[in-house]
Amino acid sequence: MNAFMNFIGRMLFAPFGAVHPVITILILAVVIGAASLLVFKWTSNQEKIRAAKAPLKAHLLGILLFRHDLRMVFRSLGRALLISVANLRFMFVPLLVMIGPLFLVFVQPIWGWTLPWWTPSRGLEGCVYMRAVFHLRKSS
Repeated sequence: MNAFMNFIGRMLFAPFGAVHPVITILILAVVIGAASLLVFKWTSNQEKIRAAKAPLKAHLLGILLFRHDLRMVFRSLGRALLISVANLRFMFVPLLVMIGPLFLVFVQPIWGWTLPWWTPSRGLEGCVYMRAVFHLRKSS
């Protein structure tokens, strides 16, 4: 598995060979974020999410309208919190779809795949080195 992921990582990072690691991370973060948003849009029930927002907005508006009555503020705040927790059920299917690919992205630094400037043997030293190089390039 490690050899396969190293191969995939090298193929993905090949175009970024001459680019600074921070730029590589920024580009990958934008691409992964956009892909995650699209997956969330396609796998979640957008109509139910919109419908579930209405009571939440009503209770938040109640906090503004009844700010002089502390009991009403806490009641609206408590109900808004309960509605927010209940709305987490709409996040379950997108989470199941995205957990596999994102797991590989998150554990990549731990398992030491492909990134030459941060390996487990270097630990935080790699991050400090990267920041120092970025600072030197920026100041010169």
